[in-house]
Amino acid sequence: YLSWSLYTKNENSSSADNDIYFYEDKYFKQTANLDFAQYYWQPIGLQTKRDGSQDPVTFSGHYDGGKCAISGIYTSPGSTSGVNDYQGLFGVVGGENQDNIATISNINLTNSCVQGNYYIGGIVASTNNAIITDCNNYGIVRGLYHSAGIVGYPQANSVIQNNCNFGKIDGQNQYIGGIVGSIENIATLQGCFNWGYVKGEECVGGIVGMVNANYDITIFSCLNSGNVYGKAVVGGIVGKIANGTLSVKLSHCGLENATVTGKSVGMFVGEISASGIVENCYAVVENDISPYQ
Repeated sequence: YLSWSLYTKNENSSSADNDIYFYEDKYFKQTANLDFAQYYWQPIGLQTKRDGSQDPVTFSGHYDGGKCAISGIYTSPGSTSGVNDYQGLFGVVGGENQDNIATISNINLTNSCVQGNYYIGGIVASTNNAIITDCNNYGIVRGLYHSAGIVGYPQANSVIQNNCNFGKIDGQNQYIGGIVGSIENIATLQGCFNWGYVKGEECVGGIVGMVNANYDITIFSCLNSGNVYGKAVVGGIVGKIANGTLSVKLSHCGLENATVTGKSVGMFVGEISASGIVENCYAVVENDISPYQ
């Protein structure tokens, strides 16, 4: 229902429409397992129409998956610019401002393959004024840029908390992470775990691919136990801390029994080109960090 409803609103909207936020203050609770394998999946909340024009329709409500399973989510990889961006179980999620926060919680995504071009997330493609908590991804995620197991591209005032990725993250280019693809605005990432294999080309991290230091960003108490591979700028926790003058804090994070392979490799961070603090982090690694061959 939610997928079809927002898809219809998106296709019938125009650039003159002021209201892009839907289901504010509405609560949805899942009470049984759901299987969508026989359907083509349209993300809940869309950024673009089928013709590629930008008329976003944002899910601004509250969805509680009830720890039930959602399976059979398959999105088309495609190649059309814009149309195959913002792919996930949810596409665009967020409230209108800090006083209207959208929430996604308690989802188990299984037997699925979410794929596309830019901003690809197993649970959510992109967030703004949103909290994503207690969600698990067991499916495959495949994207070009800003792609990850939980949220591809969290934006302003996003909290990503207590989420786990168990699925393979098959990134085709830059900003690829086990939990989050890239963070380029005010955000908090806390208590998240990755056990999936993470692969990309550049700026690849077990938890986050790239973090932009133009904003106050905290990454706290996260653990990576998945192998990480990239051709350049690869980190066990974060691929790259880039740009900006504000500080990115990476605190109380761990790397356990995972290999990190590539050029410009770091146990915790592959490359720091801005102000970054790494404190109270630990590693238990069976194999040495190895150079890219």
